[in-house]
Amino acid sequence: MTTPNKQAIVERATKLWRINRMRNGQPYENTPEESELSEEGFLSVAATELMRSEDTEYKTWLEKEYTECVLGMQATQQNLANTQQVEKPQYMEQPIPFDLNEAMRSGVSVLGGRQCGKTTLANQLTDIIKRQAIVYVIDPSMAWLRRRRDFTVLTIPLRTRHEVNLTWNWQNTIFDTSMLNPNEQRDFTELFAQVTLRGLISIPEQARPNVWLWLEEAHNSLPLWIFHSKQMPELKRLITVGANFNVSFGLITQFAAEVSKLPIKATQQRYFGQTSEPNDLGYIRKFIGKDQAEQLRDLATGEFFYSYRNTVKRFRTTTIERNLNSPKQQIVFSYCYGSA
Repeated sequence: MTTPNKQAIVERATKLWRINRMRNGQPYENTPEESELSEEGFLSVAATELMRSEDTEYKTWLEKEYTECVLGMQATQQNLANTQQVEKPQYMEQPIPFDLNEAMRSGVSVLGGRQCGKTTLANQLTDIIKRQAIVYVIDPSMAWLRRRRDFTVLTIPLRTRHEVNLTWNWQNTIFDTSMLNPNEQRDFTELFAQVTLRGLISIPEQARPNVWLWLEEAHNSLPLWIFHSKQMPELKRLITVGANFNVSFGLITQFAAEVSKLPIKATQQRYFGQTSEPNDLGYIRKFIGKDQAEQLRDLATGEFFYSYRNTVKRFRTTTIERNLNSPKQQIVFSYCYGSA
């Protein structure tokens, strides 16, 4: 058994990556970055396969699998090109229901269990929101880093300093708070709300930009008890009166019943994805009714109920592949916890 060189591993991993995407009906023509192959596990699989088997039978099988996938995708694309009218699934014919003006007034809630498509939906909404607002994301899960390569990434370090001002440019930014524990994440979110509000208030109204804040994994930053204990007053102010200063918010969470009721109540547009958790279903019934809430158990990934005023509508998102530049350089960012 010989140890394969790095080039052979990357080539095999790229081939496996393309086979996987073709099977899932995703674009496969681009060459993935080595970091992407590593993060998705293709490099380790390729190295194992190359070390385990150098025999012709295995190579022939892999080439056959790849060729069949390519030919199948090409045939499908040719059939679509030759068909004047292609029958599409119903959800493909309908855009994501979303009122941007209402979102800037009252915010958005995206709720659902793990892997139901919440962050994918939020990213598609972001493509609309960023046309009119600067978008910030406080992300403790690293779920946005590969999805938004057009954003600047600021990696927030552990609590090491206490007297450093929080400043940043007015540009689309992901704050990666994955290194912080929940208490530190709340400290940072409160500081962010304070600095953002003060920054906007200091700008003349006619020159004040629109700002949007996504709170990923909001059950960490906005637990059920948070406002009852009179903590995070600046974030509460952003949620309740932020629209007066051109700032709005969206929250994303797996646990609808475990998040503070204030921000969910404040948002008029709510998206509910698949969940079977009894407490969450009981809470969601208040917004979409018992029958629709029971249907949440059987929703597929990417399917949601949209609730806005007296409207409840079921729809499905589509997978959007982004062909963007490499991520902007990550910056380790120091800041002040608590009062300055």
